[in-house]
Amino acid sequence: MMTFEGILTAEELAVIREFLVGAPFVDGKYSAAASVAASKINLQLQPGSEGEELVGRVVIDALLRNNVFRTWAKPLHLTPPIFARYQPGMRYGAHVDSPVLGGGRPLRSDLSVTLFLSDAADYDGGELAIEFAGGMRQVKLPAGSAFVYSTRAVHQVCEVTRGERMVAVLWVQSMIRDPHIRQTLFEMEAAITSLEDQAEIKQEVMLLQKSLSNLLRHFAEI
Repeated sequence: MMTFEGILTAEELAVIREFLVGAPFVDGKYSAAASVAASKINLQLQPGSEGEELVGRVVIDALLRNNVFRTWAKPLHLTPPIFARYQPGMRYGAHVDSPVLGGGRPLRSDLSVTLFLSDAADYDGGELAIEFAGGMRQVKLPAGSAFVYSTRAVHQVCEVTRGERMVAVLWVQSMIRDPHIRQTLFEMEAAITSLEDQAEIKQEVMLLQKSLSNLLRHFAEI
């Protein structure tokens, strides 16, 4: 799990919000598996809406320009974002996202991304609750920030009791399938970055870079 603050600039957030104000929304059950459709109570941007591709590109470009996201997630493919709206009484019960997504080009869903579009103070409830080793973690971030977590995890959206929760959600297929290997590579890259300016250990850093490159070569699926 990883939090990424300030993924969207204020200008990008304003563009997306302005688009969504007048955009058509439909019952979110259309994108849910039959087994969880009854517990999914929200609205989603109508597929194929004019301008959907443009604002979706804003979200994806913002994620991909974040160096920490690229280094940690090792993204190979990303789905177009789904824009979801939760009003009072709406929620999404406990579920696990589909392991394979997409139509023409199937995508293995390794990581789930929730990008918060509403100011946290503008709604009550609506926390993203995720199962992890110590129990459940509830996440509610400032507008423009993203939370990325393993698609393997059971998660839910708590009921909104006031205001409106707007989010963009998407999924990532990583070049590194194994989450433990992915985390190890991220930590190696972080260590190398912190050591690169120390001239007295230049040879050691080069050996670390060689090891990292060979591990990436071995584990990457492209």
